Amino acid sequence: MPDNTPASQPYALENPFLESLNLTIVEWQPDLVRMSLMPQAAHLNNTGVVQGGILATLLDAAGGYAGLFPENGVRRAATTISLNVNYVSSAQVEPLLVVGRRVGGGRRVFFSNAEVTDSQGRLIATAQAAFRRKDPA
Repeated sequence: MPDNTPASQPYALENPFLESLNLTIVEWQPDLVRMSLMPQAAHLNNTGVVQGGILATLLDAAGGYAGLFPENGVRRAATTISLNVNYVSSAQVEPLLVVGRRVGGGRRVFFSNAEVTDSQGRLIATAQAAFRRKDPA
């Protein structure tokens, strides 16, 4: 697989929906991913804060990618089995950081925790999720 990503982003999402949000991977290693998003007008609800569905998407993505670090250069995919989101605070139009950590599981099913914070480190939302890995293509 050729690497056509900029040096500042060594890992491509390879997910058209997440790419359309302008979500980027900041750091990715086994059992951990850090992603960032600068919210745009299309991400806001009618009160001017980031829509809860965008936050849920960020948490789902980080939880999944945390358990899918490429092993031996092979990218895998997973399906979300469950996602429990807890909204703590509203997110303004400022850079958001989402961190996902794989916290357990086996070869097929894994569990992750994720959290979204704002640029001041204020907690915005958390999630606990379960994912089923798909067999490599």
